[in-house]
Amino acid sequence: MNMPLNEIQIHSLAFYLWENDGSPAGQAHKYWEKALKQLEGKTIHSGNGKVGGRATALSEEDTTCEA
Repeated sequence: MNMPLNEIQIHSLAFYLWENDGSPAGQAHKYWEKALKQLEGKTIHSGNGKVGGRATALSEEDTTCEA
């Protein structure tokens, strides 16, 4: 059963991807789109280039963004 994506899932993954790329300024839209595409495909790519399992949201502690 596929569950609809929500903003929290997208935000969590986008923030995770952004942080892993060194937190580049002015790239929010790029990472939002990247996260959305990955979640729609239900897979995430790990740092070793292999495709991982189903994407999951990070905990609130992992996704807190301080501007």
